Amino acid sequence: EKDWIQYILVIGEKEVNSENLSIRDRKTGDTHELSLQAFLDEIKNQTKGKPFSKLNLPMYLSQRPQIMV
Repeated sequence: EKDWIQYILVIGEKEVNSENLSIRDRKTGDTHELSLQAFLDEIKNQTKGKPFSKLNLPMYLSQRPQIMV
């Protein structure tokens, strides 16, 4: 949880069988279940009209440069 990411998605056996994702909103602390498409629609709605730029670092934390002190 080093980077600020508003949502945490849990995908376990229960979620695979039900085809819903367990989603924790770190901003509000609420946890709810949504289908993948409903979650993607919610994200698109929240970011509508906002600027978008790709990551300037590798997507995976393990591939990002580390500063050793």
